[in-house]
Parts: sequence; C-alpha cells; structure tokens
Amino acid sequence: LHVRFELVSFCKHTDTGCVTPATHFKMSNSSLELHKVTEEELPLLFEYITSHLPNTYKLHGAIYHELKGSWPGSTFYTLGWPEIRAVGEADVDESKSKCPNFFNHVRHLNVFSPNMADLEDLLTRPDFIDWLGRPILAQANCYKSADVLEKLSHATGATNHKRVRTRLMVAYPGDIEPRPVPEGFEVRPIDPHKYAEYITLTWPHRRKFTESYITALIQSCHSVGIFDREGNLVAFELENEYAFSALLHVREDVRGLGLATCVVSLLAQKFFKENRPIFAAVIDINKPAVGMHEKLGFKTISYLDWYTHSMSSEKVMASY
Repeated sequence: LHVRFELVSFCKHTDTGCVTPATHFKMSNSSLELHKVTEEELPLLFEYITSHLPNTYKLHGAIYHELKGSWPGSTFYTLGWPEIRAVGEADVDESKSKCPNFFNHVRHLNVFSPNMADLEDLLTRPDFIDWLGRPILAQANCYKSADVLEKLSHATGATNHKRVRTRLMVAYPGDIEPRPVPEGFEVRPIDPHKYAEYITLTWPHRRKFTESYITALIQSCHSVGIFDREGNLVAFELENEYAFSALLHVREDVRGLGLATCVVSLLAQKFFKENRPIFAAVIDINKPAVGMHEKLGFKTISYLDWYTHSMSSEKVMASY
C-alpha cells in the first residue's frame, strides 16, 4: 500500500463495555453511531484527517505509520461513518502492537472534531473512555480539544491533572541544511538493545514500559545517534510513532558544541529524502529549544496541548 504524506503548508484492554462512571457530567444520549474504523477504512479516515490539518497532525502521523506498516496496532473510533463527526484513538491492538503494555497501561488519547459539541459527545461515551479508570494521557491535542478534555476532567473531581502547551513546529524539504558533525564525534546507527535503557533514563516523560517503546521506535522509525571517540552515545533524536521528531538529548558534558543542531538537521534529512516535512512539538516555555529550532529553519504553525488526568495521586509520567 503506497501512502502519500501530504506536504501541507500552513497557509486485551479496552474501555469498551465499562460501567457508566458516576461523573458530574451527563453521559451522551446521542443517536450517532460509535464506529470502530477497519483497516480497509483507514485511507478514508486519513483523507478526513488531512482535510483538518494542522489540528490533526498527531492522528495524521499515526495513521500514516499504520498504513505504511511501520507501526501497526493503532485503533481509531469515529462518531458517525462515513460522515465523520468526531474521531479519537482507542487502545492499541495487543495482537499487533510492538509495545502494547506501554500504550495500554494508561489510556493514551488524541481526539478531534471541528464541532466541540460532537467532541464532548464522543468523550462522554463510556464505551469509548472511562474517566474513573486508568490514568489518561491525552497527547498533542489542539487547544480547543484540550479545553474540552480539561472541562470533563475537572467534572470528575480529579485532583491529579496537568496541562502543558507545546508549539507545533515544522520544516519542509529544503528548509534545513545538514550541519557538520563536530570534530571528535561520529554518526552511527543506534543499537536499540544496547542503548534503549540509557535513552529511557534521559527522557523526562518516561513511564512504565518505556524501554520496550524506545526499542520499537529505533527498530521501526528514523533515528540519529552521535558517538564520541570512546564509542559512547552522547546525542540522539528519534522519530516517534506519529511522525514527529522526539526525545532530543545531548549529554550534559558535551553541550554547547553544536551537537543538538547537528542531530536535528541530520534527522530532518531522513524525512526530506522521503519528501516529508519534519515536525517537532516543543514545550512553549522552553525558549532555548524554541530558538534552536527556529534558527535551524523550523516555523511555528500551531499549538498542541498535552493533558494528564488521574483519579489517584500516582504520577502518569516521571515528569508529572
């Protein structure tokens, strides 16, 4: 199956069948069908998602990798079919996913609708999501979707929740030139079995089963690693399962040498060779990271929010 990634300029664990939670919001009584998208229907969903960029880039990248076959197991539901009113991620298919425990031990979630009433309809269906069950990690949602998520989270009485804003930054083929590797370092493939544990420990957003996730990413998606003369991995960046650049890290004792810009520029070339843009979701208050990406040639095209929700005091991720 050949999938074209649109170069768009900016101008067994599921929630199905759970008991209706005793939340402080009304559960949906809509007659719209909750539809599980089949493998054969994914191209049509991809067209719908593409028509609503940039607010749907997380779903766009996930479906791209699913159709390409590089990251199987993603599951999607819609309200209505083929006339789609809202769309959202569900638990991954444990029989297909490369790291199902990582994704299904919490409720990973990304949703979209151009109509917020329809989105709230989707998010108040107990057969789609259980707000009182597992912790919820809502990733890379447009700010309007995040507003609905936050509203419903607060309605449950949950006290453990946090919202983080990122800039969606993009560079297109030709925007970034490859930076030279500083003297004393070299680019080599990253051996996931040797370095997944180390990469996991450097990631502030790590959580349970992260090492299996990192291993799968390196095996399935693009990555760039820079090593010192002793053979130590000192800088790296990976492509994640929704086609964003992610997990950028430079070891503290070699910072300031240009390794970060080198790694990002080299990863960008791998995207560009496939005629794809490279995306980065950069935490908005991290001004040095925003500035570095801008200097390289990235431009901000939108804002995406992360939201964590838990009914317990346990952290969803190491960072929050």
